[in-house]
Order: sequence, then C-alpha cells, then structure tokens
Amino acid sequence: MSKEVWIERGKGRTLSINVRLFTDNIAEGGEGYVKPGHAWFKGDVGFRPNESHGIRSIGTEPIMFNRPEDLVDAIIKAANAQGVTLLDPRTKERIVP
Repeated sequence: MSKEVWIERGKGRTLSINVRLFTDNIAEGGEGYVKPGHAWFKGDVGFRPNESHGIRSIGTEPIMFNRPEDLVDAIIKAANAQGVTLLDPRTKERIVP
C-alpha cells in the first residue's frame, strides 16, 4: 500500500495526459505539409510529468493507438507504465488492462 501525502490545491494533485493525434499524409503538398484542422484518429498517449505522483517524462515511451476504440486501453497502459493505479469511480476497484 502506498503512503498518502498532503498536496496543496493547484500544486499537482491532478494527473494529466497528453493525447497526440497524427497529421502526416493528409495534405497533398508532400512531406512537411499539413491540412489545418485535420488529423487521423491515431496517435500516442503519455502522462505529463508530475513530481507529486512521481511521474517523470523521461524513461517511458508514449503508448500508440490506431483506432478510437484503442484510446482507453492506451491510457491504461500508459498509467501502468508510470506506476499509476487507475480506479473505477463507481466501484473503486482497480482497472487492469
């Protein structure tokens, strides 16, 4: 069981994730061109650094997803890679991949 610590509001209680959507090969102009406002629904997920929770951006690779249906699983895998235990808000049971 992990120990509990007091964190002042606004100082790192909340965990944040980055979801990046890829934009390559949409524009017809070739390499380096993008079509503004357009993205594939595939990309990667990773946690933002958070000292309060011991999360560092260094050392873990973002988790890839290729379809909308894969996004939740990618978040769960990213959490596990960072040692974060996700809990179901209704049952408080641990969510496992």
